[in-house]
Amino acid sequence: MAVGCNKFSLFGFRGNLCGEWEWTFSHNDHLDWSSIICHVVICLVYHVSTLHLKSIFIKNSPPPPPPTTTTTSTTSSSAIAISAAAAVTTPPTSTNPDDNKKKKEFSILSELLTYSAASQTWLNGFKFYHNVSLALVSLWMFVMLLWSIVQDGRLNSWEDMACRVTPMTGIYGIVNFVYLITKLWEWIDSYILIVDRKSLLSLHWFHHMTTFTMAAVTHNFPVGGFALINCLVHTVMYAHYASPITWARPFITSGQLIQFVIVMSIHVYGFISPSCYDMKPVFWEWLYCQSVVFGYFLLFLKFFYDEYLAGKEKKKKIGNVNKSE
Repeated sequence: MAVGCNKFSLFGFRGNLCGEWEWTFSHNDHLDWSSIICHVVICLVYHVSTLHLKSIFIKNSPPPPPPTTTTTSTTSSSAIAISAAAAVTTPPTSTNPDDNKKKKEFSILSELLTYSAASQTWLNGFKFYHNVSLALVSLWMFVMLLWSIVQDGRLNSWEDMACRVTPMTGIYGIVNFVYLITKLWEWIDSYILIVDRKSLLSLHWFHHMTTFTMAAVTHNFPVGGFALINCLVHTVMYAHYASPITWARPFITSGQLIQFVIVMSIHVYGFISPSCYDMKPVFWEWLYCQSVVFGYFLLFLKFFYDEYLAGKEKKKKIGNVNKSE
């Protein structure tokens, strides 16, 4: 640690105000249970918070708008909700003694649909600025991390890539700390989906729950310097979420898969090569990262197959059936 910088240590996190930091599961050859418990709690906070939001928005979900015969496939959900609200604003006239009850029911339905439309408009605006912000921050991190590892000579050879750790100090340390914080920021992706009443894929849930811990401990190994691949993928991904790009979806998934292959290759090479990098002091961090990244790889591979291979075959079959009819 640099001299003259205020040092601090908490739950296995050790650092100073000069950009130097590390987060490990062990310290002085002993497991640091405060660090392990801290990371388990962080994962649980994500899981419990998503469950709680689901219970709120499923329980209080407004009724679907009445079916209409004039809506088109391009009509937005907020427009549908507004037109539906207008359609039910005036209850039908009736001589039935329960007329007041019906009027009240129609009034409640109208208010719910109008509220749903306003909420959707607000949510769409929030999503846009959230995605644009993360795209810009990811781009900044990619540029700064690339500059740092080029300056450090990490791209000169395979040995430099797989057997050296770029010192966690200065701008490199600061950018990686911002990278760590963005993994909590990305939890908002899940919350937006839930508020928008969309289900979370197993891939999404597992990925968002574990990426913070991954970002915290991966810099104990040479592979930590290549978080820039994730930053590049996220730049495209969040730009796509803000304003859809035709080629973005397959690029994002392919980029993630390439990242996982690079990460696992460097992890394994550093572990089995005696002359490379000594993983023994951080074995538990290495085991955690390797296991989680392998899990990511399998889930993203399945998603790629379902979305881009099996999906294309299904569309082709449907097209052939339509042609034969």
